[in-house]
Amino acid sequence: MSALTLQNARDAFSSDKQDLSDVSQPLFVRWCQLIVNFLYLEMIGVEPEQFIQSHTFSGITSGAQNLPANFFSLKEDGTGVFLVDANGNLTTKKLSKTGPGQTARGFYISGGRIYFTGITTAETFIMRFTPSPPAFSSMSDYITMDKLSTGKIIVDSLFLETLLKALDVHYEYWDQNVNAEVSADQRYVRLMDVLVQNFAAESGTYAFEDSSSAF
Repeated sequence: MSALTLQNARDAFSSDKQDLSDVSQPLFVRWCQLIVNFLYLEMIGVEPEQFIQSHTFSGITSGAQNLPANFFSLKEDGTGVFLVDANGNLTTKKLSKTGPGQTARGFYISGGRIYFTGITTAETFIMRFTPSPPAFSSMSDYITMDKLSTGKIIVDSLFLETLLKALDVHYEYWDQNVNAEVSADQRYVRLMDVLVQNFAAESGTYAFEDSSSAF
């Protein structure tokens, strides 16, 4: 299993199409961005733990804090804002979501900031969140979370065919070939199902209690 660059994908797609001289690099990068965004949303819905990151808020009382620059969502399983105990250990005590003007213990998110409510003494929390997908800008970018060869892989070499079939859908749509687009879409959907089904969970996952542990 190895990371792919956008150039790897273009080279392989060129072999399928024989000639991509009419497809500019910015257009190809845009196609890859749309495809990876969609696949990433599918993957975090199936196994978010593989992508979840953590951010620590230390010495927090009620008030606003900046969210991490790559913050995306707290909707997936295993995400949330969790209390850290006096020994520095992550607990299963999860803050509830509140809202503006509320005094109950919890938090809400607005405008790129997280607002803590009802916290009267300084405490430390760890927010477990799903990060934003990468924003591609170059053919040398890797299809990983940080666009580097060592980053968390989104689509690896084993599933290059899925990426190629997705590119084919975009190509045929752009080429205004409706019949070919329909066939390409059917092939892509079948392969995407295989990718998602084989997206195995890694070791080292975390188990958190359900909302009954909210406080």
